[in-house]
Amino acid sequence: MILPFRKDYFFHFKFSRSLWTFHEFHGALCLKKLKDIEVKYTDLESLLSDSDVISRQPLYQKYAREHAELHDLVETYREYEKIHALVEEGQTLLRENDEELKSIVKEEMPQLREQLKSLEDQLKILLLPRDPNDDRNVLLEIRAGTGGDEAGLFVGDLFRMYARYAEMCRWKVEVISSTPAGGMGGFKELLHSSPARAHTAN
Repeated sequence: MILPFRKDYFFHFKFSRSLWTFHEFHGALCLKKLKDIEVKYTDLESLLSDSDVISRQPLYQKYAREHAELHDLVETYREYEKIHALVEEGQTLLRENDEELKSIVKEEMPQLREQLKSLEDQLKILLLPRDPNDDRNVLLEIRAGTGGDEAGLFVGDLFRMYARYAEMCRWKVEVISSTPAGGMGGFKELLHSSPARAHTAN
């Protein structure tokens, strides 16, 4: 059975990076929207295990893409809710008379607050509208300028820098074409790509 989705499941958020405060971000309306997104995510999980959906591959792929797009946001929101509950519990315990317990909570609270702040920052970014170019492959072409051998060497150094960064981000890098510079080494030009699914997975 194919379940209908409410239109208000789809949200677009625009934030002022300079004026936005988490007090505003943490308002009841935003939390309600996050909860609605989590509900949609759960509905999609059910649909992906529905035999009718599985038998209709185009529809299954559509739901699978939507589920994948919401994964990081929902999992971060769930972790935020978990840590937020621990912070509130800690604040309650600090009002108790058990000095030994209060001492333990005081030691744990700074780390919990740090985790909460980090998750807040992640949620702000994850709630930003997706760039339509996110699903496109990245092509990077590096060409040597004037400067002889040094320019060719710089192309090689620059490519290794990008490749190292891609490795740290667990992105895939594929060299499509390259033209050696000769002389002291390096390249006259170098073209490489990073598949869209690789650089949007994190």
